[in-house]
Amino acid sequence: MNVKELMTNLDKIMDDMGVDPKFKENPAYEDVLSEIKTMIGQMNILDIENVSVYSEGGKISFKYNSVDGDRYSVNISAGNPESISFDREVEKKSFTTNDGQTVRVGEKVQTTAALNNTGDLTLSTVGKSIDNYQCDQGQRNENIMMRKVNYDKNGVMDLSERKYSSSRIPLAYDNAPISLNTQIENVYDKRELVSREKIDTARVVVEDKKNGYSTIAFSAVVPLSTEHGLKNMVPQNGINEYTDSIEIPDMTEFEVQEMVNKETNPKVREGLAGYAQSRAGYHYNSAEDPNFVHKVDEVLQAKAM
Repeated sequence: MNVKELMTNLDKIMDDMGVDPKFKENPAYEDVLSEIKTMIGQMNILDIENVSVYSEGGKISFKYNSVDGDRYSVNISAGNPESISFDREVEKKSFTTNDGQTVRVGEKVQTTAALNNTGDLTLSTVGKSIDNYQCDQGQRNENIMMRKVNYDKNGVMDLSERKYSSSRIPLAYDNAPISLNTQIENVYDKRELVSREKIDTARVVVEDKKNGYSTIAFSAVVPLSTEHGLKNMVPQNGINEYTDSIEIPDMTEFEVQEMVNKETNPKVREGLAGYAQSRAGYHYNSAEDPNFVHKVDEVLQAKAM
């Protein structure tokens, strides 16, 4: 099997690996397959038909050396029927700076899809990049990202959380596999939380930390983009477009039902209908929200000090 065959027949291949058929009952399973394909697609493999893929004991793996000198390794596994894990690691080609330093960069990202006994599906991703740029001997830079997304049993995203951490640690860069063991769950520099409230709205909370102190930089209800449907949650103006004034107009029952009906998957449509029940007549004005917070400029200034 080669990478092209893996991408083309991924659904069937996952079946052969022993993935629980209940995964497919959740429409978000398509998002799991899409994540795997995206992870592989980002490698920009030129000779996709000539890269061999190995399969054994519920595990799939392959390696690829790019024309730029980057060395990739990919692993996909179904350790048990209720979970799927896939990771990609890359050792990038080193380069030399103008001042003569040889810079080495490594990256690893791992995503786990898990299904619980109620049919909810969770996608958890941890990514880490390491390098020795402008580091003294015996030090390295580490940048860590963690993302957790929850889909209910109908495949509707109801929670999305991202955490970021950046630090310079007393550990030399080496060729050992990158460990994703991290404390970012509790120790992080920034946290973004998006939780669905109505069919087309979500509460966004952005938390920043400086010297161990937590500051809520932004908290508001924001409209969701309807461009690609409302199954997933994509803030209309992007997660980083913080604004100090937000208004969301009310809608009629007919307008709300039209939003529901645009969803083609009947199971997702059923899930969205639950969030649509209280949307007609609802409106939001940040000036009337006791939980509205907009301290983005203050936080940025504090971090610059």
